[in-house]
Amino acid sequence: MVHGLLTSFRVFDIDERGEICRKAFRRCSGFVFARPAVVPCRYCPAPVLPVVQDNHRPRIIRSTAYRSMTISSTIRDRPIPVLYGLMIVSLAALLPLPPLLQDQSYHQFADQRELFGIPNFWNVVSNLPFIAVGAVGLLRVRRDATTIVLFTGLFLTGFGSSYYHLNPNDGTLFWDRLPMTLCFAAILAAVVEERVDARAGAMLLRPLLAIGIFSLLLWRWTDDLRLYAWAQFFPFLALVLILRLFQPKYTGTSYWITAAALYALAKLLEYFDEKIYSAGSILSGHTLKHLAAAAAGFAILRLFQTRRPIRGVLQGDESPRSATPPRRAD
Repeated sequence: MVHGLLTSFRVFDIDERGEICRKAFRRCSGFVFARPAVVPCRYCPAPVLPVVQDNHRPRIIRSTAYRSMTISSTIRDRPIPVLYGLMIVSLAALLPLPPLLQDQSYHQFADQRELFGIPNFWNVVSNLPFIAVGAVGLLRVRRDATTIVLFTGLFLTGFGSSYYHLNPNDGTLFWDRLPMTLCFAAILAAVVEERVDARAGAMLLRPLLAIGIFSLLLWRWTDDLRLYAWAQFFPFLALVLILRLFQPKYTGTSYWITAAALYALAKLLEYFDEKIYSAGSILSGHTLKHLAAAAAGFAILRLFQTRRPIRGVLQGDESPRSATPPRRAD
C-alpha cells in the first residue's frame, strides 16, 4: 500500500534552476492529472507533458493556468476567422442595446470665439494639419488601396471638420464623420496587412468601409449612433489586440503605439473640452483634440515613410519588391 501511494506521485519535469515544475497525483477515477508547482511565465513556459492513464493510453493534459495561452495560440493560428468572428459577435451585441442618440449639447463647444470673420475660429483652423498630413501621404505614400483610402480620409477630414465647425449641427456633422470612417477602416486594414496577412488586410478594407458608411446613413435615417460607435472603436481595440499578439513584419512598431496613444489622448481632450478651456481661455480641449488626432495621423505617415521589412520574417508574396530574387538551379 505504501508502495502504491508513493508511485502515485511522480515528478514530471525539472526546470533549468532545478526546481520542480509539475507533479502528478492519482484520483479515484483512475486518471492522472498534472498541475504546476511553480507558476511559469512567458519567458519560461512549462512543457507539454504526456500523462499516462491506468490503461496506458497516452494523453496530454494542460493545466488551467495555460488556458489563456491556448486562446492566444488559437488567435495566432486562425487570425482571420477569429477577427471576423469578433466582428460578428460585437455587431450582434449591439442589437439588445438601446438606441444611442446624438446629444444636441455636443454642438455647443467651449471655444466659440470669432476671429477674422470666421466663427469658432480655433476649432476651424486647427483642422489644417489634417489637410497637410493627408496631402503629403497622397503624394509620397500612395502604395495601394489601403494607403490611398487612409490618407484621402485624413485629407478630407480637414475639410469636413472645418465645414462642420463653421455651423455645428447634425447635418454638417455627417460630413465631419464620413471621412473619419475611411481612416478607421483603412488603419485596421493596414495593421492586418502588416502583422497578419497582406491579402486578408486588403480584403478586410471593403467590408469595413461599407459598415462605416452605412453606419452614418443609418444615423441620419434613425438618429441611432450604435453602429457608428462600433465603426469608430472596434478598429482601435482590434489594433491594440493585434499589436499585442502578432510579431511585426516591418520596423516602426513605435509609430503604431504612438498613434494609438495620441488618439486616446484626443478623445480625452474632447471629453474635457470645457474644463481645459476654462483653465486659461487660450485653447479648448476640442481644438487640442484636433491637433492630437492630426499628430496621430502624422505618426502613421512617418511609419509608412520609414518602415523597413524585418529580415527573415517576410516570406512568399509578402516579401518586399526590392528583395533580390532567388537564383535558379542550373
